[in-house]
Amino acid sequence: MKKPLLIFVMALNLSLAISASAHAFDIGKIIEKTKQSTAASSASTDSGLLKISDSKYIFSRETSPESKWVMLNVVKDGNKEQILLPVVNSRVSLTIYLRNGAGVYEIQVAESASAEKYGSGYFVKPSVKIENIDKRNMSFLLPSELVQSDNAEIIALAKTITAGAVDEMDMIKKIHTYVAQTIKYDYDSYYDGSYATKAFDAITTLKKLTGVCAGYSDLYAALARAVGIRTKVIYGIGYMSKTESGDHAWNEVFINNNWMSVDVTWDSTTGRMFKYFNIPEEVFDQDHQKQTEQAI
Repeated sequence: MKKPLLIFVMALNLSLAISASAHAFDIGKIIEKTKQSTAASSASTDSGLLKISDSKYIFSRETSPESKWVMLNVVKDGNKEQILLPVVNSRVSLTIYLRNGAGVYEIQVAESASAEKYGSGYFVKPSVKIENIDKRNMSFLLPSELVQSDNAEIIALAKTITAGAVDEMDMIKKIHTYVAQTIKYDYDSYYDGSYATKAFDAITTLKKLTGVCAGYSDLYAALARAVGIRTKVIYGIGYMSKTESGDHAWNEVFINNNWMSVDVTWDSTTGRMFKYFNIPEEVFDQDHQKQTEQAI
């Protein structure tokens, strides 16, 4: 029965939780309009930028009393990561991971009094400029909103799963086996369409022990990064046959100085544990078409 293998990546969930690109124009246009008024103050503080040595910055700020949401754009060299935070007791606080290497970052801030998370009523607040002096290559190693590899439960589980592993390939194989055998595909939400409004980040997937392909991939990446293995979340098209295809998510893992594609979802749902693990890329690409890789 091939129909259940049509694994969709919840288009709405991804657009909201990952890029929020449909809503980025709000703050983008506002920032552009206020650029001239903020340029002078930004330039005057460049020589005294706060220096960050470990690629993470603790952002904490009081908000206006009426604010319900805060939107952050973390910008460096044309790369932008957008984060939306609920306001609690007129304050927001979180760790921002500087995932684009060493250099100067601007954290653009906007607040909204609307109860709607993705409403258009965001107003610009003072931005923050910092300098990351961490020269290590931290790409695809840092935690994110969906790949919470800094979570204590994720870290403890990853260490337990990989205990006794002889090398990184063995570690990633043990993680692959754990996720494939432990997480069950959420066929109910797939068939009724509710997957589009559900969360499938790593922690949620682990707690519920169910998910769609994005959940499998986020959890896989979180466990791998928690033990120091560079891992990507990939979005693209999965081809189940010549006539069946759909949006899909999988992983790439950096092992022995090479990126290796892994599809833990299909290995889980087909029961063929390592069909999509450590196989030649030309074979993997026969039914996988990569479209984007997330910097998350």
